[in-house]
Amino acid sequence: MHEPPGSIGYSHKPSFRQDLESLEEALTVIFKEIGSDIPLLLTEGNHEHRVQRWEEAHPAVEGGFYEQLQAVWARFGWKAVPFGEWLFIGGVGFTHVPMNIMGRAYGGKAAENQIANDALFSVVFGHTHRSVFKRAPKIGPSQSIQILNLGSAMPEGYVASYAGTATTGWSYGIFELEIRAGHIIQHHEIPLSKLETLYGD
Repeated sequence: MHEPPGSIGYSHKPSFRQDLESLEEALTVIFKEIGSDIPLLLTEGNHEHRVQRWEEAHPAVEGGFYEQLQAVWARFGWKAVPFGEWLFIGGVGFTHVPMNIMGRAYGGKAAENQIANDALFSVVFGHTHRSVFKRAPKIGPSQSIQILNLGSAMPEGYVASYAGTATTGWSYGIFELEIRAGHIIQHHEIPLSKLETLYGD
């Protein structure tokens, strides 16, 4: 979506089939490590949503591409929650990015503050590629909610071409969470560089 048709960047983009093959390769590695003994849940993001947006603009292929994506998730045992919808685990809401009153993604430098002001429950999200944890006081029995922006799990130091020379503050890692009664009790960030040292080839 960032590369206009006819541009050099557009001509270098992988095909949808190549994207699916890359996804299958990654899921194969994950499946080999963790198997199917635990629930495998994911929230689709804006990149997956682009498949649906493409179909919306090209009605002749309606369902053809998105169904292929869903088939890959299913083949590896993943339950996918569509972009914009919520997955609740222990009372905490997970989504790729919360939507505001206008149906647009919360974003910008202070996205966590905006989400904390509007949210009625603790939220875990990604999208902006920056890891941030915020505790927000609330009136009522819960007394507070937590907002966790997970950052990204892309290779250490990677910045997408569309970001150019913008100030990104991107972070690279994964999180272990302890959730209880709608609260994020503990969160532990593991940098991608450490994971690569421990498990990389």
